[in-house]
Amino acid sequence: MFLWLFFATLASALNYSNAIESGTIIPLYIYPKTNNGGNAWQALFDAYRAHPINTWAIVNVNSGPGTRRKDANYINAIRDLHAAGIKTLGYVLTNYTQRSEAAVKADVDRWKQLYQPTGIFFDEMAYDDVNSKVQYYQNLNNYAKSQGYTFTVGNPGTRTVPRYFNTVDNIVVFESDTGFPSTDLICSQDTNGKGRSSVSILPYNIGSLNTGAVTEAKTCAGFIYVTNDSGINPWDTLPGYLTQLFGVLKG
Repeated sequence: MFLWLFFATLASALNYSNAIESGTIIPLYIYPKTNNGGNAWQALFDAYRAHPINTWAIVNVNSGPGTRRKDANYINAIRDLHAAGIKTLGYVLTNYTQRSEAAVKADVDRWKQLYQPTGIFFDEMAYDDVNSKVQYYQNLNNYAKSQGYTFTVGNPGTRTVPRYFNTVDNIVVFESDTGFPSTDLICSQDTNGKGRSSVSILPYNIGSLNTGAVTEAKTCAGFIYVTNDSGINPWDTLPGYLTQLFGVLKG
């Protein structure tokens, strides 16, 4: 009797996970054009067309928006993403609050002036429980929203204290090459009541896609991206299993 209940509960949980749709936030730190003039982002378009999910691509021109000179290839590529239904985030470095608010806001302004992404990605987000640091991100979020950005993401790359979830729309609670995070690790993150839509994970150096692990992670992570890329910049290629990942996230 108890064994039957266990397997029935397990089957119910797996069916629930399969039915849930998660989106993805992709660090697209790849120049839009290949050396021969091709579309370096084509795999993303293909995956999205096969399995349209809530997709956000983080664009990073040069550790941020770059200089005030526009890059036509980025302008055209971002326009094409938006036309396809893929939303974009402009990359902004915060250096765990070591960059001044003024410097970060200048990058937020420059993204709007040059490329008009949909939202902002605050990298190297602090995660210690310090009032001034929490307020720093609240101020940046408020500023980004005042400039018309609709979505903000913070990236401490690890578990964080709950009140940071009140400062941005979504937080990356795992960015590592140590393997796919356990469901316990993801689900034990206190989101201060914000729920799974406020949680992202970015495991990299994952040689093959474990569809079961991704399916389980969907119960607590609203956005999931996985890649086999590694090294200093594990975000400069797209994985061969990207379309498969989109299919699992679609449910």
